[in-house]
Amino acid sequence: MLLVWVSVPADPARGQGRLDWPGAISFSAALGLLTLGMLLAPEHGWRNGAVLLSIAASVLLFLAFVAIERRTARPMLDLSLFRQRRFVAVQVLAASPAFLFIVLIVMLPGRFIGIDNMSALAAGRLMIALAAPLLLVPVLAALLSRWVKTGALCAAGLLLAAAGLAWLAQVLGHGGTAALAGPLLLIGVGIGLPWGLMDGMALSVVETERAGMATGIFNTVRVSADGVALALAGSLLAGLIGAGLAQQLPAELPVLAAASRAALGDIQQATQLLGGQEALLRASYDAAFRQLLVGLAVLAVALAALVPYLLRKDGAQASRP
Repeated sequence: MLLVWVSVPADPARGQGRLDWPGAISFSAALGLLTLGMLLAPEHGWRNGAVLLSIAASVLLFLAFVAIERRTARPMLDLSLFRQRRFVAVQVLAASPAFLFIVLIVMLPGRFIGIDNMSALAAGRLMIALAAPLLLVPVLAALLSRWVKTGALCAAGLLLAAAGLAWLAQVLGHGGTAALAGPLLLIGVGIGLPWGLMDGMALSVVETERAGMATGIFNTVRVSADGVALALAGSLLAGLIGAGLAQQLPAELPVLAAASRAALGDIQQATQLLGGQEALLRASYDAAFRQLLVGLAVLAVALAALVPYLLRKDGAQASRP
């Protein structure tokens, strides 16, 4: 507070604008319904009426939100910024940690405790390898940006995260704590590189007078992506578990409900729903989790290719100082 007080110049007084209530309500409702649909899908199936209704209503509300923002004099989110390729790149970076880091922070402890039979303390200690790099790597990324282009640094970080995810998929369940710490550390280092750059990039890719709106959109995307990524990853994991079980179990068993419980790491409840079959359930979970990690690694590689392209300056931008 003292540093801001003495170093940041006061902003001139401006007229108070009204909150864009229609935009805020439609966006929040659309995001909530989308997340609800993805959370319901693993247990009830994608053809379930409640799932289809939630997702359809979400799509309609998102379309309504876009229409509202285009017609509002002071919109909550200035969607015209998305016409700028470099601005879109920053939003892609804002969403990437949700899928490549936050998903692991939430799902791996359940895997370690429920499937690999680790104690809560051992699982927590192992997760330090994933989270600790974010204390140092963002600072290192900021220093490196003096000599290396930010797009190259971000791409390198995403590729490191992809390598860590693929490595983790290979050693998960077959090695001890030391074997797991290596890929977790690599993922943390990889995601730490763009993490240390994206906040500044959110301001640098737009005009100064639009910096406030740009940071608002950036933080909206970053926070919203966390919930969507967790719901989507959980739904995908449950679906993969259910697909594996359905190939080997009778159709009358509640496979979807058991897969949904297993995806949360609750193997005991899932086993009860299937009347036993714990060994098969654990094997299906293990295979599904590996597939999820490989899918996230492929996503990281795709983002590593996409971000530098989006960040590339066109001729007009390159001529600016």
